[in-house]
Amino acid sequence: MHFVNAILEECIRVGVKGIICFDMGVTLREGDREYFYEALDKNFPGLKEKYIRTYGNSYNVPSPNNAKLMRLFEDTCKAHNILYKPNDCFRFMNDLPERYEQLTLDLI
Repeated sequence: MHFVNAILEECIRVGVKGIICFDMGVTLREGDREYFYEALDKNFPGLKEKYIRTYGNSYNVPSPNNAKLMRLFEDTCKAHNILYKPNDCFRFMNDLPERYEQLTLDLI
């Protein structure tokens, strides 16, 4: 939970308008999975084997604390007026072009 709190605190500090989060866990695409397992071996010897036994080659590895972490995420976002529902975030992003003038690069 410490890491999620730290990320949310930094988002609050810098004034993030919205965060899209579908679940808490790890996504292990091919390539990412090898990097993740290598990092586990280096930093937490023996843990890689536990992940492989539990999740195999799963693409999505949810946190066992997903419900608790998502509740923390949603409560924090609500308390700080941060958009967190995907449709609200996308709606906000769609409004951006009308609200801000597009900057250009002058290539000389």
